[in-house]
Amino acid sequence: MAEGEDDAFFAALENQCKIIETALLSKCNMNQQMREEARQALGELKSSVYRNFFTIKSEKFVEACKESLKDAISSVPKKKKV
Repeated sequence: MAEGEDDAFFAALENQCKIIETALLSKCNMNQQMREEARQALGELKSSVYRNFFTIKSEKFVEACKESLKDAISSVPKKKKV
């Protein structure tokens, strides 16, 4: 994805998390334990997504992936022609 598309995707994801969080905090028909479990799960999901999104988007991570791919390709044995 292009950087602008990444930013739009992240903004949409963040907006959806806010909508879910607002729904969980409202006085809906959930019992307290269910609401708390949902709130914790949402918090863990948000944390994981944010952490991984910024890690993947970081330039160092991209460069490390490129280097790792180069190393992996160079370590594959060449096929001998018969």
